[in-house]
Amino acid sequence: MKVRVIDNFTDKQAGAERKVGDLFDCSDERAKELIGYKLVEKVSGGKDELTEKDLEAKLKIITDRETAVATREEAVKTSEDALKERENKLVSAETANITKQGDLDRFAKELDGRKNELDTKSKELKVREEAVKAREETISLKKAEPNKVDSQPKKS
Repeated sequence: MKVRVIDNFTDKQAGAERKVGDLFDCSDERAKELIGYKLVEKVSGGKDELTEKDLEAKLKIITDRETAVATREEAVKTSEDALKERENKLVSAETANITKQGDLDRFAKELDGRKNELDTKSKELKVREEAVKAREETISLKKAEPNKVDSQPKKS
């Protein structure tokens, strides 16, 4: 049976590339298979020339494909624009995070300085507390044994 290609494909059985408009002969079984896949159409009456109806059908297929490609290109452009916008937002967020990290680092250094000051003051307080305890012990000893402390002979 003679068939005409309506969609490009690789004919693995014949080992050939079939392009839209190509005419070739194949078995009735193979023709039915390819027609089922909408890759070819049967050529009626054995004419090798395309009829006006065939040309209009081909033109419609090509126009539909061009429209589909244009629609896909538009979708890709929209996606690219959305990705660029997201990328810009991420860069802005990253810049803000870097600034915040710098603020946090400065705050951490300030806190470390304050902690060191508090540690120093805490040590000073402990020393004072020990001095106060020692004075309290001395006072309590003087109160408990007033004669003993005063009765010691004074050296002249």
